[in-house]
Amino acid sequence: MNEIKHTPGPYHVSGTGRHLHIGSQHSPMVLASLNEVHVDTPGNALLFAASFDMVLALEMIAAEDDAARHNGTPLLTSGVRMTLDAALIKAGRKEAPKRVQHLRITGEGL
Repeated sequence: MNEIKHTPGPYHVSGTGRHLHIGSQHSPMVLASLNEVHVDTPGNALLFAASFDMVLALEMIAAEDDAARHNGTPLLTSGVRMTLDAALIKAGRKEAPKRVQHLRITGEGL
């Protein structure tokens, strides 16, 4: 699950006018081409290009919090940590927790 299955970043936006392209420093091919530029398309392209850096920052924050929790002094509240973990899981950078199975064993009806 933690295996990254996409072109590694960092990404960059190139092009002008109505034609924008998103590429990676690790690949000569264009990852996405935006040819009909809408008013919010350049912002979306920049957001996509920044996604690699954002997930890297989240991983660094999570690692610092993990180390602090190991020492008994967590940096983040449980709600903030839950949100951070959910973002990393959604990005495919962290494995989702296993569901807990509850069993009820009683002597009823024997």
